[in-house]
Amino acid sequence: MSPPPKPLPFISRPSATQTLTNSATPTHPRKLKPAILAISIALITATGAYYGASLKQEHQAKSTVRQRQESTLDERLERLRGMRARMEVERRGLVGKIEEVERRREGVVDVS
Repeated sequence: MSPPPKPLPFISRPSATQTLTNSATPTHPRKLKPAILAISIALITATGAYYGASLKQEHQAKSTVRQRQESTLDERLERLRGMRARMEVERRGLVGKIEEVERRREGVVDVS
């Protein structure tokens, strides 16, 4: 007769809770790599957008300065007259408010 077969060595299998916790951990290299890649791409995109916007803003500022420098004397005078007109309107509004406050302080209230 032949001897009975030797039993196979005992192989421990992880329990169900160990399997769930091990597969759910984000520190596993296979699960961590896509997250790092996604975050990296998002950061690169945001940095590029910010840099592009700052370049555009700088270009617009330079072109505005260049246009002002290249404008004729008549254009400059017209721009200054427009600024003066806006300031005069603002001044009239402020003077009216000051007069209203002074009238209230003196006790004379206008019903209009």
